[in-house]
Amino acid sequence: MSGRTNITYILVAVDLEDLVTAQKAQISTNLKSAKVPLWKQKVPIILAIAWALTVSPHGVSTPVGVITPPSMAFICGVLLTFFIRFNAGRPLIPMAVLSRPVVIASLCYFGVGVFSGVFAADKFTWMKEVVQRTMIIILPMLLFSLTPRKPEDIKFAILWYLPLCLIIVFFAGNDASKTGLEEATYTFGMHKNQIAGSCSIMSTIGIAAMMSSSKKKLKAIMCFFAIAGAIGCFASQGKAGLVCIIIASIFMFIAARTKPKYIVYFALTCVVAGALMWKIMPDKAREHVVSTKKWSTTEIRLTMWSDILPVLQAEPFSAVGWGNPLIKTIKGEEMYYGDCANVLLYDWMQMSLVGPIILLLVIFFAVKQGLDNARRMPTKTILAFINLVALGVVCGRFTHAMVDTFWIGRGVTLTTWAAVGMLVFVKLYLDQTAQQTAIAGAVPSRAYRKPVLR
Repeated sequence: MSGRTNITYILVAVDLEDLVTAQKAQISTNLKSAKVPLWKQKVPIILAIAWALTVSPHGVSTPVGVITPPSMAFICGVLLTFFIRFNAGRPLIPMAVLSRPVVIASLCYFGVGVFSGVFAADKFTWMKEVVQRTMIIILPMLLFSLTPRKPEDIKFAILWYLPLCLIIVFFAGNDASKTGLEEATYTFGMHKNQIAGSCSIMSTIGIAAMMSSSKKKLKAIMCFFAIAGAIGCFASQGKAGLVCIIIASIFMFIAARTKPKYIVYFALTCVVAGALMWKIMPDKAREHVVSTKKWSTTEIRLTMWSDILPVLQAEPFSAVGWGNPLIKTIKGEEMYYGDCANVLLYDWMQMSLVGPIILLLVIFFAVKQGLDNARRMPTKTILAFINLVALGVVCGRFTHAMVDTFWIGRGVTLTTWAAVGMLVFVKLYLDQTAQQTAIAGAVPSRAYRKPVLR
């Protein structure tokens, strides 16, 4: 009996020695990494290119569609991550990622789109769209959930978005001053909705940073970026972008457990800013952007929705395939439906009713993941900042998608599933931290076992 006890103590001692050695090696690796500035490290640079350059949708036209700098960063980053994991003998995509409901829903959404090719009249267009959606859905989600090694990597990427978008705000404001706000702004060849989408993300980042920081100077700087983003939306006449900022902020307030008085301050600020914008805006812009008069942006959207909705309701489970328009003969007249100005109607048309249902599940699980993450950590941390940005971006982008089909375009829309990846990363990081804390605080006993790396 004494021999068995001695063997047990020896095994426990060996296990503890291995654990201490592993922890020392990890600390040594972290210290070496900390000595190298983030801008000299591969991972933060790849993430920064993938995230920050989504501020512009421009790229190179190829047979499979437009390839942008963020697209190349997604491809290179995911391949690099897979190579590193393969060499280390680890699964390319761990079950900890694949088992997340938001990831499962996203993969199902992508799968339904691929299957919609069965009904596509133009197979080549459908195949191009599959390639584009891979770069919009799969790669961003994998890159931001698997590639980051520490929260600072993602923070570095997020903050680089701000100065790049500020350039767009400056030129958009300059263009708006030349037209007297009577015409929409198309700075750098970007559509006004793309400008508004980028600027709304900048405001979301600024507001999230204000919520998650206790430094007054940093809050003041981020307040400047938040206001600049709102000005960019106003200059481009992108009212949807302004609404996105408000919706994103509401969900971030909930996640950050914000005190009611600050929510009241925010609401009053929005009311005052809205009244000021209305006062500055010329009559022509008011009629075009805000009113429901004929040829206004609101009236055009309402007409598009009312035209296609009865067609979809008549055949709810028919599909035309990704990238293909719907052509129907109604009362002897051939009708062409392409741009629906609403992501749910657009997906319904191309993927049948199953498409929008699964997309709603993606958004639901993403929001739930963000709120669940927030309950597990204090608000004044880098991890909380990342979680707030990701949650706000998902809510803001989906809000924009309800009145715009730039959701399915390149550029700013890539940030939606990049944000989903961030939410998954935060979840995994919290789990890993909790596991390490439990191991460090455990009392050595005969039941002790080494932690399993997943």
